[in-house]
Amino acid sequence: MKFIDDQTGWVAGDAGYILRTTDGGHQRDSLNSLTHTGLYSIFFLNKDTGFVAGYNGLILKTTNGGGEGYPLNVVQLSNEMPEKFFLYQNYPNPFNPETVIRYSITESGFVVLKVYDVSGKVIQTLLNERQVAGTYSVKFDGNDLPNGVYFYELNTGIESVTKKMLLIK
Repeated sequence: MKFIDDQTGWVAGDAGYILRTTDGGHQRDSLNSLTHTGLYSIFFLNKDTGFVAGYNGLILKTTNGGGEGYPLNVVQLSNEMPEKFFLYQNYPNPFNPETVIRYSITESGFVVLKVYDVSGKVIQTLLNERQVAGTYSVKFDGNDLPNGVYFYELNTGIESVTKKMLLIK
């Protein structure tokens, strides 16, 4: 459990459960961590930035304090060394309005994941940070976007790959 002031706090537990309160514990929001792994430690630097540790080397991070039901933008699915660098097709595809993008990196390093529209304009940078080798997933919310084709690109500075996804509302 971690409180950053007398009103705002989080608690993590079995099966990926994370609860958040903004009124000193009277009411709690259940947040979706996108994992069913047991969580045993939670720490927040401020109301937005927090980390959760779980079994099998799982480390989760949020930069929006829990957001709208999804506390973690990036979920490490495995800390096992992947055999190859790989960007999976988003699921579901087509999506409305949320989808999950999965990828594997074989070496620790700086990772950038961006979403572009058909004109090549960056719509959103989903990830721009150093990561250890492993397999990860990132949730993308297209709620504020119009129907259409979008592209997502994974870049490690050494390798880069782009895939297409379709938003249909």
